[in-house]
Amino acid sequence: MGTDTPTDEILRLLTRDGGVIVRTLPTNERMNRFTAESEPPMQALRPGSAQVDYADLGDCLGL
Repeated sequence: MGTDTPTDEILRLLTRDGGVIVRTLPTNERMNRFTAESEPPMQALRPGSAQVDYADLGDCLGL
């Protein structure tokens, strides 16, 4: 992902893949905006594995 990738796309990729690869380091302004935009959805998640879709995990692992 590049520094111009929208926050909702980053969150979609994080949910789908469990992580992202950053090609270039974002600016402080971009990181602050991402943190502010991603905090509410992250706070909505409950701790533990309740959010895991194991079928997607198997696809991700090539199983």
